[in-house]
Amino acid sequence: SLQSIYTMPAKQLKYKTNSLVWVKLKGYPWWPAIIYDIENLPEDIKDNKKGTTPYCARFLGSGDFSWIAAKDINNWKCKSHDKYLKNKRVNAAVLEAAQIEKDGTDSQVGDVYINDGSDSVNEKSAKKKKPPAKSKTTKKGTSKKKETQ
Repeated sequence: SLQSIYTMPAKQLKYKTNSLVWVKLKGYPWWPAIIYDIENLPEDIKDNKKGTTPYCARFLGSGDFSWIAAKDINNWKCKSHDKYLKNKRVNAAVLEAAQIEKDGTDSQVGDVYINDGSDSVNEKSAKKKKPPAKSKTTKKGTSKKKETQ
């Protein structure tokens, strides 16, 4: 039901709200877009929701909205990023995306999340740092880093 999608726990979603992503619609090339928070969508966009599609994206360059399935979304920094950039039809949208990426914000949604594919929504967005290598004192009393494998 529509209500269950609105209340779906974020950990079940692959893409975060306010993520800069690539989206594919039939008849169009992969297009830069931002995933929107469903609760902050205009009512007419909410009313156009079909099925259980959990994502709504605003296409950069045009400002149009569409409901999108996860299979039709790629992280902004995906392996195909450079290939997608070559399509001249997306030039204006790519310029807008580049500005958003540089600023880290969008005028309509505020802070924008850019996932390079190395983390997921299920993990904390801050990457865990490896603990420093343990030091061990040598016979001469100097400190030497322990080798880690």
